[in-house]
Amino acid sequence: MAPAPDFLQALVGQRRVLVQRGDAGNLALRREDAGRAAAGCDVAVEVQRASLEKGTLRLVLEYIGAPEVGGKPGAKCGPVGHVRTATVSGFENGAAAADVNGVVDRLAPTPEAYLAARGVTFDLAADPKEPAVAAVVPPNGNDEERQLGRQVTAWPKRLLAVQPAFSDVSGRVRQESEIEFKAIVGVDGRLHQPHVVSGLGPSHEEIVLRALSVWRYEPARNKANDRVPAHVEERLRFKIY
Repeated sequence: MAPAPDFLQALVGQRRVLVQRGDAGNLALRREDAGRAAAGCDVAVEVQRASLEKGTLRLVLEYIGAPEVGGKPGAKCGPVGHVRTATVSGFENGAAAADVNGVVDRLAPTPEAYLAARGVTFDLAADPKEPAVAAVVPPNGNDEERQLGRQVTAWPKRLLAVQPAFSDVSGRVRQESEIEFKAIVGVDGRLHQPHVVSGLGPSHEEIVLRALSVWRYEPARNKANDRVPAHVEERLRFKIY
């Protein structure tokens, strides 16, 4: 089998939001129907595999959790499969990257596009550079952090959250708990250096961290109205189903 084109490989590992089809199981669609769906629930997913053969795009999507915009949960889902396949037919042979990516964007938009569709503007590019120092509410933190904190006029505002979920294949565990974490909201509106405070095993902690990578914030602002990194302490719901 020929290797997948670069644009398909680039999809693998991306975390997106599957809209209105979260509890629909495996999907089989025509490309013109990728952006059309009856009312349903949204779920955050990670692209595990992507291929395009004989005019059919095949995506393997792993469930990450339930998205919330502005602190408000979306439509309640029925049973959600941990992994599902989405096949989209109707492509021409040798379909261009823009054509394929356009269909993927309609089926499962990026976090930024998902927010935009709900009237929330978030256009900050990801900054891989970790903040060297971040503002904190006094009296916490060190001298430099407290000094930055005194200049803050607006602390980070959560725009998009994903409440993580994990499928226990044994079927023996069914629970939902509240998890505390600490992190820095960078000037890019993303969480840096997230740390789960509540005790979790390594595998469960990894699930929580994957969900946290999808969270988006309006960054903190200082007196000069510049964006600044700032510490946050938050809680989330972790569901094992």
